[in-house]
Amino acid sequence: MLTRAAAVYTTSLASRAEVAQASGRSEHEVGLLPIPIDATHFSPAQDSDWREALASPVLIFVGRADDARKNLPLLLEAFATLREIHPDARLRLVGAPPAGAQPAGVDVVGCVDDVAPELRNAALFVLPSLQEGFCIAAAEALAAGLPVVSTPCGGPEDLIRTSGGGRVVASLGAEALAAAVDAVVRNPTMAEVMRKSGREYVRHFHAPRRFRDLLASALAGIDG
Repeated sequence: MLTRAAAVYTTSLASRAEVAQASGRSEHEVGLLPIPIDATHFSPAQDSDWREALASPVLIFVGRADDARKNLPLLLEAFATLREIHPDARLRLVGAPPAGAQPAGVDVVGCVDDVAPELRNAALFVLPSLQEGFCIAAAEALAAGLPVVSTPCGGPEDLIRTSGGGRVVASLGAEALAAAVDAVVRNPTMAEVMRKSGREYVRHFHAPRRFRDLLASALAGIDG
């Protein structure tokens, strides 16, 4: 199917490389259509509220706990290590909840109709995934002014590095993930730069209007 397509587009540099390989095309022949994010809806909390959440770090995870790719056990292990350094740290789990009781400091929010208010109650978004094509939740977190700490899981890596909105951990180890979160928490000035840089990047690069313009251009090129 890919080999017969008139044009091929993906949503991230990581997925572009995979699709190019699968279709036998060069990466230059695969276009990029950044997923649109409503930065007005995913607006940040007041700076004072965010700083308070960072001081007694409130972390947030968004995803299905039963999805093995989301790798929640890694985050829970890393959070246990983080609690040894920051005893008042809290981790809020948004999405289909894990089974059974959770460790101290872990709040199971469960499924919600709107993620945006939950993001505004946190200071830092943590992504422990094994693999992601793009990860809309990470982009929404950046739009909401949350620094993102992520494992090296593909799609979000370029988003985080290019935007300056967070950190990508070098490995999938729990200690490395905990250390990366701790480094951001301990440096509020750096965290605030991440907060602003990440939001501005998403607000521009993933603007719905920009997506519509790029899609119109792509379709026009096919028609031509």
